[in-house]
Amino acid sequence: MKYKLLISVAVFAIAAILIDFKKEAHGKVNGADPGYSGSPADGATCANANCHNTTATASAGWIASNIPVTGYVPGTTYTITATATQAALVRYGFEISPQNTAGNLIGTMVVGTGTQLVGGGKYITHTNAGTTGTTGSHTWTFTWIAPPSGTGAFTFYGAFNCTNNDTHDTGDQIHTSTLAVTEDVPAGIDCGIFSIASPLSIDCSGNITPVVKLGNYGSTALTSVDIQYQIDANTPATFSWTGNLTTGAFTTVPLPVVTSTPGAHTFTAVTSAPNGGTDIVLTNDSKTTNYSTILTGAPLPFFEGFEATAFPPAGWGLSNPDNSTTWTRNIAAHSTGVASAKMDNWTYTAIGQRDGLMSPPVNLTSMTVPYLNFEVAYKQYSTPFADTLTVLISTDCGLTWNQVYHKYGSNLATITASGGSTAFVPTSAQWRQETVSLSAYSSCSTALFKFINSTRNGNNLYLDDINIGGGVGINEMTNKPIVNLFPNPINDALTIEYTLIQSSNVSVKMFDLQGREIAVLVSEKEKNAGKYTSTFDMKGYKPGMYFITVASGNSVSTDKIMIAR
Repeated sequence: MKYKLLISVAVFAIAAILIDFKKEAHGKVNGADPGYSGSPADGATCANANCHNTTATASAGWIASNIPVTGYVPGTTYTITATATQAALVRYGFEISPQNTAGNLIGTMVVGTGTQLVGGGKYITHTNAGTTGTTGSHTWTFTWIAPPSGTGAFTFYGAFNCTNNDTHDTGDQIHTSTLAVTEDVPAGIDCGIFSIASPLSIDCSGNITPVVKLGNYGSTALTSVDIQYQIDANTPATFSWTGNLTTGAFTTVPLPVVTSTPGAHTFTAVTSAPNGGTDIVLTNDSKTTNYSTILTGAPLPFFEGFEATAFPPAGWGLSNPDNSTTWTRNIAAHSTGVASAKMDNWTYTAIGQRDGLMSPPVNLTSMTVPYLNFEVAYKQYSTPFADTLTVLISTDCGLTWNQVYHKYGSNLATITASGGSTAFVPTSAQWRQETVSLSAYSSCSTALFKFINSTRNGNNLYLDDINIGGGVGINEMTNKPIVNLFPNPINDALTIEYTLIQSSNVSVKMFDLQGREIAVLVSEKEKNAGKYTSTFDMKGYKPGMYFITVASGNSVSTDKIMIAR
């Protein structure tokens, strides 16, 4: 249950503010929310006025391990022990996260008795059963699998809650503790490819400038190394690097340009002959990444209704920086069809987190003035909980982005009511279509679109029927054909009624969920304005969801149909 209540505070004057109040009778007995480990990147523990009204005390030694003093050996499994100690208190909780200075998760945690993973595995915390035990202290154990070589030093950050179990925050004690860990450095020459910065997941040019991150994992300074690189199983090329890379240091190495043909590929880079000698550890020498070269994007009209069960849809990508709540497929609400995309801002507590849903490349050049249509549904909770939806476009394969749509709070809302004590699930009448002109990008053949939700812990946001088509300004939008499809769902025959506002060329096409053209039902030139009706035999098509597009001149109308037998 989510509770949000109104309180007032005086700061030279009385100002009403909203506080998100989620404290349960005994605190977070079912586990802490992600992001409260006390690490510099998280910046928070539960020692705050909205949870346990106290301050955090730094306590050494509450996190221990069997990792040797010389450091962890990559890939090895270790035992981590967390112990909360507070005299006379009876109920305990914790959250721990192994992070580097950038706040990235290091290694892999595996749950033990009374523990669970949250935040996509970035945090480990207590379960309800793991909060009670011996009065005065409580211990949890879990295992941690060390990351690949070259990861380097990091820290286990932990926050602990010690309570008297009286249903109030009075008397509760919050503690923080850390365990700094280093990597075991082998004696001798050991280098390798730490990561591949380029190519990215999508290449739009066919001419790739590979970029790798070279690391020195050994005890000897690295002055030279050969880097072999190749696309798929093609003949490798060799680049000879020289420099002075000290132990534990990394450097970015651009490689010569290589040509990539359209399609899916792998790129591999491997180090050899460090300092003209032999590498003592071979397992960290190579890295491989997958990418696709797409010189021309998907043709218009392009649409996505999230009807396929796989999510994200084929060709789409997710950006989930905190490995926590993000976009999901939802069947409880939809503008049309049976599904939509949803962001659960109702329970998402990571204020300001930006989660993106990115399209595959789309070719905008076939339309005089391309536009973006999509259906949105959102209910604002209140002003401090104003979630945001932003749409970005990239014309350089994701290197840079431009904003084409931005709404938040009451401007984003599709229902006038606000507040409430339940998560928003829209009815069919609580959706709104948004239209965005893409005229400035009509020359782009590989446009990427990213739908970004920025959470303020408000209420749920839904997307459906993303449609990229053509039109020429507001006046021509009124010339879109008026279309009626029936029956829907369909058994054997589909009837299409469409009204042309003006004389124009007309095409009626059928597409599957992957955007592949299945059939051309109508293709006529200079059809006069008026109302037309056509019936088509559907017996030869498999049951499932399809799209029907009716194009009149540069305007396109897209609707879903369901063949059900």
